[in-house]
Amino acid sequence: MKAKVFIVVDDPIMGNLLEVRLAEAGFDARYLETAGEALAAVGAADPADGPILLAAPEIADESFLKGLTEAGRETPPPVILLPADGEAAVPPDSADDALPVIPLPAPFSMDTLLEYLKEIAPEAVDASAAAVEPADEDESAPAGDFTGVPGLLASFHHRGVTGLLEVRDLPEKAGVFLDGGEIVHAHYGEADGKKALFRIIREADGAPQFHPQPRLAAETRSIRDEFQDLMAEAGREADTLRRVKREVFDSVLSVDEEALARSPEVREHRGLSHILSLAADHRRMRRVLDRSRMTDLQTYTNLVYLLKTGVVKARSEERVGVRIVTDSTADLPDGAADRENLLMAPISVRLGGKTYRDGLDIGPQRFYDLLRRAKDFPETEPPSPEDFYPIFEGAVGDADLLGIFLSRKLSETVTHARTAVDRYGDAYRIRRRNRRGGGDPRIAVVDSQAVSLGLGLLASAAAGKAREGKSLDDVRAYVEGLIPGLRIFFAVDSPAYLRRSGRLGRGRAMVGGMMGIRPILGVRHGEVIYVDGVRGEKGIPEALSDWIAWSLDDPAAPLRLGVMHADAPDRAERLAAALESRFDCRRTTISQIGPVVGAHCGPGTVGAAVLPA
Repeated sequence: MKAKVFIVVDDPIMGNLLEVRLAEAGFDARYLETAGEALAAVGAADPADGPILLAAPEIADESFLKGLTEAGRETPPPVILLPADGEAAVPPDSADDALPVIPLPAPFSMDTLLEYLKEIAPEAVDASAAAVEPADEDESAPAGDFTGVPGLLASFHHRGVTGLLEVRDLPEKAGVFLDGGEIVHAHYGEADGKKALFRIIREADGAPQFHPQPRLAAETRSIRDEFQDLMAEAGREADTLRRVKREVFDSVLSVDEEALARSPEVREHRGLSHILSLAADHRRMRRVLDRSRMTDLQTYTNLVYLLKTGVVKARSEERVGVRIVTDSTADLPDGAADRENLLMAPISVRLGGKTYRDGLDIGPQRFYDLLRRAKDFPETEPPSPEDFYPIFEGAVGDADLLGIFLSRKLSETVTHARTAVDRYGDAYRIRRRNRRGGGDPRIAVVDSQAVSLGLGLLASAAAGKAREGKSLDDVRAYVEGLIPGLRIFFAVDSPAYLRRSGRLGRGRAMVGGMMGIRPILGVRHGEVIYVDGVRGEKGIPEALSDWIAWSLDDPAAPLRLGVMHADAPDRAERLAAALESRFDCRRTTISQIGPVVGAHCGPGTVGAAVLPA
């Protein structure tokens, strides 16, 4: 029988994390939210189970410890005090000598916790270890009790099959490649290798379809583990992550710099350092899992360590009355959408015979590398109403939504978003009713009349107002009031891309190319217009500064500045310095122009967007 461990802390994320890890180690672990629940659980537990308590020091106070000694048990259960604020907890002075109260050192690891458990109740730890001792495997049988896709993979392994098992009807494009029955590669959206394979195996609703194919080239292979080992590891990961409550994955992460300074080993450990940087950039646990190069369980395990040491803090996802939705042409810096709590609708770009979703399947750097080698001009495609539906439906249960999208004169994105609002109204109402018990959801859509980081500045400003608790009507009015004051200008390095996209006449493009003139473009009432040309790269910062000054009602007023570039970071830095020296810039954001806008302006482009601060 497994030993019982009751975890009583007031932080549900930490409580759930400890419950999962102890269950993984073989204990009958249970997370309890209050002291009352813990006392009741101890009183109802079988004495033979020898329960142990893990308690936060603020819960294990004098009254709680007294309650344990009066619970009617012949031997009160031992209590292990968890560290608080990076320091070992101190037991209350009045703790009963008959009740073992042992503080854990800070920071503590899972190994340390298991050592303390063994010190308190060695027979419990030994029994739990035996409970998870692996049984002898039958090498002739598939590993694990699998059905569906795992069952097919096991069958293909024993038959020595070569080809692709495509798995449809999943949130992302997915497939598993086999060579002679061995799994050699897998992909699931942006993920590949074991991470992708394990995600596919955890999905229950995928529709598999097999395609015989030649063997993969050696350089394409991302998995080299033995089949039995892979399936066993997949089973362990699925079993562990299945215990984690869904809300834990939605938690918001932050890095405690003081705790990090006290834990130099974090920087020295490659895995921990990798996860720490992701937590700082992306903030949400789900995004860290998606972006990590490790499997989900490896990522989760490293996060647990960082949370236990206090280097990373976790809290429930921010609940706001209004969520902001924008599209990927907002060209915000990497991680900014997560930090701002923005929802992002990806616009697609087709290049070299393949279609990529901006920000999901392809990023700026890879896009520009492909663009320089491409023979055909890229094509862009806005999200369809069906693409918008899961974005709206997933968020509307908890908040009203304000969509701020690329100019209607440049894309059908706004039109498709409005269609999605009208077409799926009943589904949104059902979602809201199921989550909040009533009330109609509200979704408003605004044409930003902007592009690139100009759109990003508007979306970021709207998210700030939403965090202040403003209503949907107030945030919408605020954004619509900002739009007339937004100014956007670009200096394009090569007129050829503008000519191919139809943004610049053939004659002007040829003359400009021969004479080394860089076109300067502006965005006016949602349209991209040619406003000037400047000879040579050195004149670009001054020319853009002049046009911004000319366009502003009050050039001395404080501004929010956004500087964007198409694979030209040095040019962007010089432009930002020039603008900051000339204007009262209260906040500056520098980012890359993404694939959609970059398809029309080409590499080397720099631009600026300014908004009243």
